[in-house]
Amino acid sequence: MRLLGGDCQSPVGVLATIENDIMKLRAQVFKHGSRVPRAGKVESERDDDGERIAAELVRQINGEQE
Repeated sequence: MRLLGGDCQSPVGVLATIENDIMKLRAQVFKHGSRVPRAGKVESERDDDGERIAAELVRQINGEQE
């Protein structure tokens, strides 16, 4: 939550699925006072580095460029 700029009061939704060894992650978070969620989605091979994938998802949600 800290990486997203949120806290325990921040609404967050995450969905992870695996199809044909491809992991798909989607996430949404509402920033304080916002009615529109920030969202991101990533796809990767099932055995890719989880921290790298999570970092990419956080970058998308925070609107950052690589």
